[in-house]
Amino acid sequence: MSDQYVLKTLVNAIDVLSIFEEEVELTPSEIEHRVKMNRTNLFRILYTLRQGGVLECDPETGKYRIGMKLVHLSSLYLKRLDIRTISHPHLVELRDSLNETVHLVVMNNERATFVDKVESGGELDINMGSYVGWSAPLYCTASGKLLLSFESDEKVVQYASTETMKRYTHNTLTTKKEFLDSIAEIRELGYAMDKEEMVEGLTCISCPIVDENQKVLAAISVSGATTRMKSKHDFVLTQLFETATKIAEIKKKIPN
Repeated sequence: MSDQYVLKTLVNAIDVLSIFEEEVELTPSEIEHRVKMNRTNLFRILYTLRQGGVLECDPETGKYRIGMKLVHLSSLYLKRLDIRTISHPHLVELRDSLNETVHLVVMNNERATFVDKVESGGELDINMGSYVGWSAPLYCTASGKLLLSFESDEKVVQYASTETMKRYTHNTLTTKKEFLDSIAEIRELGYAMDKEEMVEGLTCISCPIVDENQKVLAAISVSGATTRMKSKHDFVLTQLFETATKIAEIKKKIPN
């Protein structure tokens, strides 16, 4: 579509919403700093989004966050992803078997989108910050790296060349070489790991759900404290692949 049909105000509103992909709450000044928009225009956009229920404003702190209207629209989108419906009971079984948090992740717009989450039954000793609908960078999440590894070499190199790899922890991959080496290793092993690359003390293991043509449908991941995950690495991996195989077999029987 030609740019003449694009509404600049709507583009600005989308830019405002996009910054909440990595931050839960932001003050108006923090939003202004990130989007670098005229203050008057920003105020009007924030006011309109708040009136529409797309954003909410905490009356005590003055900080903005995603509103229930957007959560509802997101849930309608997620309901159409049948892989989530098929996978959910198996994710619950996996959580019960491992007593660790389990995620279902797909790739969308070169980000890892978390379409389901089953919390650990134990105490949450580490704040992961994940939630259903959360969108995270590919380069520092196990599932993100895994999903990208199924793409062509050209796409992987393009991503590594253009993505700004922000450092979240001392283990975050921040160079093109580190990242490409990681993708090569994932392709060889058939699974991916996030070794405290986004959250200190948190390790994540991810494996793919693939169809009969070896096309990746989604990724399943198990996340937990590094000390626990190290001690049961092999068991977690076995359980992950068994769960992914079960889901793939069920999906295969459902007509498109």
